[in-house]
Amino acid sequence: MIVGILALITAIFLGGGTEDYFLITDIDKASKEIIVDKQRSQEVIKIIKNEKKTANSYYKERSKNFSKFKKSFNNYELSEQDLLGFYETQIQSVSKHQDLVFKTRLACMDHIEASEWDGIITFSEARFEKERSKTQKKLDKQKKDAWDVINLRVDQDVTDQKNNEAIKQEVDILKRSLLKLDVSLSERNVKDSEIIRNYKASLEDLKAIGTTNNDLRQQAFEDIVTFREQLKSNVDQKQWEDIIKTINKTLF
Repeated sequence: MIVGILALITAIFLGGGTEDYFLITDIDKASKEIIVDKQRSQEVIKIIKNEKKTANSYYKERSKNFSKFKKSFNNYELSEQDLLGFYETQIQSVSKHQDLVFKTRLACMDHIEASEWDGIITFSEARFEKERSKTQKKLDKQKKDAWDVINLRVDQDVTDQKNNEAIKQEVDILKRSLLKLDVSLSERNVKDSEIIRNYKASLEDLKAIGTTNNDLRQQAFEDIVTFREQLKSNVDQKQWEDIIKTINKTLF
């Protein structure tokens, strides 16, 4: 697992981190160093800077929405439909932000020559590998697997074997859904994606990457909500609250 479970849960709601800027790691720094003509280089930097300013309100709003979801997720009385309705609005916001990112990348490409793009990709790949190595080292230091912690809580709270097994089946479904999203997000980078490296990548090519990940986000969210509801049918409210508390600590 490359993204890491905490970052992954966040990515379901927030649409990723700073790598979303054109899916090229440190493209602004790379452009400044690689683009020969200063006027074109400054134009690219200006476009990126303006996009980041525009995106600030999106980042603030998405964090608020994530906080609202966590509060709602803990509410035993809140219905499944209430949570699913909440996410419909969120995924629309993510898609809108992605479109802005992709269109801004294409605007930058108008000021970058093909030979310069090759240099930018080489620069970006090196930066990406450095960041991936740091992330992996952090993951390697994690002492406890999130899923083991969750299953241990189930064992402690649910002594009835039939109910215990039913809950663990739901945990496994959720795990597989999140790991599938993890793989997809992990491959969305300058090193592993031919589309992202492609100088001539179109808006449709880039949007296809976003659509694939958003579909997986939607499925992962639905599986989280389903898990929450299925849990109710196998435990009492006190047990439900204990397990949900552990879910919050390990996944959120």
